[in-house]
Parts: sequence; structure tokens; C-alpha cells
Amino acid sequence: MTAAIDYDAVVLRWLDHYVRRIDNGVEREKPVHYFVMGENQWRDADSWPPTAKPTAYYFSPAELRQDPNSNPKTLYNLRDSTPAFSSFLSDPADPVTNPYASSGGHDYRNLVDRKDVLTFDSVPLSQSVEVTGPIRANVFVSCDCHDLDLWVRLLDVFPDGRAFNLMSPGLGVLRMSYRDVGRGRKLLNPGQIYEARLENLITSNVFLKSHRIRVQVSASFFPDFSRNLQSGEPEVTSTKMLKATVLIHHDHQHPSSVILPVMER
Repeated sequence: MTAAIDYDAVVLRWLDHYVRRIDNGVEREKPVHYFVMGENQWRDADSWPPTAKPTAYYFSPAELRQDPNSNPKTLYNLRDSTPAFSSFLSDPADPVTNPYASSGGHDYRNLVDRKDVLTFDSVPLSQSVEVTGPIRANVFVSCDCHDLDLWVRLLDVFPDGRAFNLMSPGLGVLRMSYRDVGRGRKLLNPGQIYEARLENLITSNVFLKSHRIRVQVSASFFPDFSRNLQSGEPEVTSTKMLKATVLIHHDHQHPSSVILPVMER
């Protein structure tokens, strides 16, 4: 397996040099060693993250649209009949569940069948795109509840429909009542639009030609994060659950997007 490394050997080699003073050349190697999925190869770098171009992919109904050189106001070309948001019903009693108990890459193609998961796909890529480094998601969201969890997942969709996760579950989630953690817990006002910033996402993957870039949004992914009751009451003291309609806005004034670090190739 290409990705496998002998971690003990790496640690012992480092200790041999810095503790036992053995001249094994480890201090002359580049300090960053990372694995690139898609091309399945290890790379070395002088620093992390490597230099990349932040490229925005904007949400629009049923797809992602990417144009890094245009203003978001010119990106959508929305018709009057096109909704300015996508919505789903989130039920804490029937959460989106992770069918896999183990970590690593898994095929999540079946999530598109759930009505409480929004899926945004790019068109099939005309050339390979490498994404390496930290990822940001800026999502404009509103709901008819006082709290919810916002999950944003990045997947690589193969031509045959397989869809593989590109990071461990748990990185791409924000509990909206703690959207500004420095100010403590602040509940949502139903109907108000909030900009959620998810900044803990990270990966290194080459989306090969003819693959699609997929972003999925949901309000749960159990059991990788405790269920949000959506009632505004803490789950440690209450069992009251509330169904909620969640709106993800993607109009000119609310350009929900993911910003991917695209490497030059």
C-alpha cells in the first residue's frame, strides 16, 4: 500500500540523530512529508502548506460553479424562477449516519439519496486539479430553529459514481450556537441568515480528469458528533428534539462557497 509508512522507523531515525547523535542525514531532509491522494504519492516540502492558489467554488442549485476571475455577482446568472437557496428538513431523531466505523477513505455515494443532505457537484473536470492544504467553507445558513450543526464535506466523485471522503469526519462541522466561540453560546434567531465559517478542513488530493468535485451539506453525521437537539436546549440536560427546515443560501448577496487551495501543475 503506497500510503503506508513505518512510523516507528521514522521516530527512531529522528531520535537516533537528535538523542544518540548519529549522523544519519535526517537533519538535511525537508521538514514536511505529505501524501497526495488521487496520484497516490508522497511528497516533500520546505513548509506547510505548500504554495497554492485559493480558488472559490460557489454553490448553486444542483452544482458547484467555479470562476476564480469573476465577481460572485456575475457568477450565477440566476433566472427569476431559480430559487436563491436550497433547503432540507433535519430531524435529530433520524440523523444522517456514518455507515463506517473505521477511519480512512470510504465510498459515500449513497448519501445523495437522503433528503436531508444537499449535494453540490462540479461538472466533470476537463483536466486534473490538485487541492493541497487548508480549506475554507463560507456558508450562508438560516433555519426555523434556535440551534443546529452545519456539516460540510468534500468528496472526490469517480466517473462510475463512487464518492470518497477526503478528510476524517469531525473536521468539517460547526455547532452554530458556538459560531463565535470567544463569545460563548449564542442561540440562533429563527429566519435570520448567518454566515458560517468552517476553517478546520484540510486535505491533499488530485481530482483526476473526468472526476467531479463534490460538496455535501447536512445538519448531522452521527455518531461522529453528538446530535444537536435543534430546540436550543443542551443535550446534557434535555431530550426534547425539534425538526427544523434548514436553508443554505446561494444568491448574489449570500454566495456560499468552498475555497480550495489549488496547486499549479
